[in-house]
Amino acid sequence: MKRVLRACVAPLLLLFVNPFLLSIKAAQVDPVVRDSVLPAAVQIAILVSSTENGVEEPLYIPVGSGTVVSPDGLILTNQHVVDMTAHAEQVARWEVDARSRGEDLRLSLNSEEFLILGSENARPPSPMYLAQTVDEDSAIDLAVLRITSDSTGTPVDFAGSPLAFARLGDSNALSLGEPIDIFSYPVAGGDSLTYTVGVVSGFNFDDGSDEPAWITTDATISGGSSGGTAVNRRGELVGVPTQGSALDCRPGDTNIDGVIDSADVGCIPVGGSIGQIRPINLALPLMNRSGIRLTDAEPTETVQSTDLPLSASITSPTQRWSIDLGARVGVPATSAGIVFASTRNTETEAESSVLYALDSVSGLTLWSLPFTELVTDPVAANGVVYVGGKGGNLYALDAATGQERWRFAGGFSARKPVLSNGRILGFFSDEAAIGLSAFDPAAWPGEVGEVLIAIDAETGQQVWRFDATGSIGSPVATPNMIVVRSSGIGSQEVPSCAPRVKAAASNRGSQANAVVGIAPETGDVVWRCWVEQGALATVAADSAMVFVSEAFYGANVAPIVALDALSSKEQWTNTTRSTFDLLPAGEKLIFRESAIFGESSDMISVDKRTGVEEWRFPTSSGTSNPVLAAANLYFVSDRTLYVVEASSGRQLWALPLQDDLWLKLSADESGLYIGSDSGYLYAFNIA
Repeated sequence: MKRVLRACVAPLLLLFVNPFLLSIKAAQVDPVVRDSVLPAAVQIAILVSSTENGVEEPLYIPVGSGTVVSPDGLILTNQHVVDMTAHAEQVARWEVDARSRGEDLRLSLNSEEFLILGSENARPPSPMYLAQTVDEDSAIDLAVLRITSDSTGTPVDFAGSPLAFARLGDSNALSLGEPIDIFSYPVAGGDSLTYTVGVVSGFNFDDGSDEPAWITTDATISGGSSGGTAVNRRGELVGVPTQGSALDCRPGDTNIDGVIDSADVGCIPVGGSIGQIRPINLALPLMNRSGIRLTDAEPTETVQSTDLPLSASITSPTQRWSIDLGARVGVPATSAGIVFASTRNTETEAESSVLYALDSVSGLTLWSLPFTELVTDPVAANGVVYVGGKGGNLYALDAATGQERWRFAGGFSARKPVLSNGRILGFFSDEAAIGLSAFDPAAWPGEVGEVLIAIDAETGQQVWRFDATGSIGSPVATPNMIVVRSSGIGSQEVPSCAPRVKAAASNRGSQANAVVGIAPETGDVVWRCWVEQGALATVAADSAMVFVSEAFYGANVAPIVALDALSSKEQWTNTTRSTFDLLPAGEKLIFRESAIFGESSDMISVDKRTGVEEWRFPTSSGTSNPVLAAANLYFVSDRTLYVVEASSGRQLWALPLQDDLWLKLSADESGLYIGSDSGYLYAFNIA
């Protein structure tokens, strides 16, 4: 093991050291957040070969700190920490000083690699990896390293064992007085990780820039904090500690050898200090160049671009970022600050997909996982992301790393899974049924059909199974009932969902669509009712009611029927307009006491208790893929992205699109995420 050289370290420092601050203090940040940040905070050292009196010995000399910012080994730090020219000059001075004292000492700097050290909590850091500089910018004093091997030179497989890393925050969102926590390693006089806490004291700006060049803080930035980890209370990396100004610095035992003499270089700061932190937003272009998949758009920035399929000037909402994933992008999913999106490449003979996990604020690709089959749009919750594969497997993957937790072999092609009461509803189609029409009576012989399987979310084991001899519409899961549409059931086998509607409609076809209520715990069928023959039924539900749309072919009636979720008893029927099509989005379009429906020309909200229309938003060409977020409804119609207030139907804004690419929307409380057939994934601020 290389020996650490500490006695000669002090001249390297831009920051002075207070040895009384070098041990880990009682953390004021949430312990769960703290523990997620600690593994990402690393120490950086130069490698020196020392030959003294003919005896050669490898040494490492700590020079600063860094933060792991990607699971495949990229580290963000200060440029002065990895400035090999400055380090070579310092090593040469040490050698000259030694010779002037009559010592036979020769020092040789490894100018290609750095040693990366890490530790667990209060333990001293130990060598872990070797890394090289991939990009640096002296103007902003920031640099990025990439880990190339473990400390012995053995290659590391990060795909199989990804690193813990710090998620990026938005430094532009920081406010005066907001708490800020700093994790870093002391260089001189300390053997463990430093944790200091403070607040955002202010911001400094460079001439001609509207964004802060520096964040000032009263958190102590001690020697070795250069390049370290500054996080907000959510544990998001918001800056890089870069320099500190000691208000009172006095001579002392800086090399901690028990004697104050000429070997003690520098001084010991006492009293307070004001530290300066480089904002993380300044680092985004640098990290983009270094291989972290970011766009040039920084968080919360208004983007102007001529190559985006959205309008060239976007002001409402503001665009966070966009990224070209190279193939058609499906409906994204979001969970705990991560956006998940799958691509589908059907242009080549060998179909394939890639599942991406991206930081929702910055667009940073946290990990990506290729598949040699087409996979569904993802579903994410509780630290796990789920996708179904055409090859028959349903995959459960760790949301933070992409590592597989389990896979379930359904035997058939897997459809998009659904979350239900701590279980996963796997939705599988018999390969023989792929491409068959759900409405052709001859297309679904008894041995061909689709199955719905409840799978334990923790173990991946089957809990129950529901078989259908025909197709199954996407399940809608509520706490009390799982509701599906199933074809292939004769109309004489079960009662009608809406007897009063039957007389007004013309019978078409011989195959009925049944709406089926399934007990979430057991998979038992609780009730079934059939939709008028020839109708296309779509289903939505909340904990109390099920809403069924019946779209009749060639008829002038397309009612919405509300059923009691536990008994299937008809509650009300709305037949005020024809060609209704209920949006099949489950609880996402049940807003307070309203149910929101799409139509061939309008968006409609009705009182879910009575069916009485509350508001109507006219569109010229129908609606596509609506989502609810922050009490607003987002949807695309006639090449325009609309947002309307869910409670009133009042339009808040409309964003024209430059082409008619098929866009797929999802949203969380602060962002709107859009996948497109062009291969782009977009993120917008909506809060």
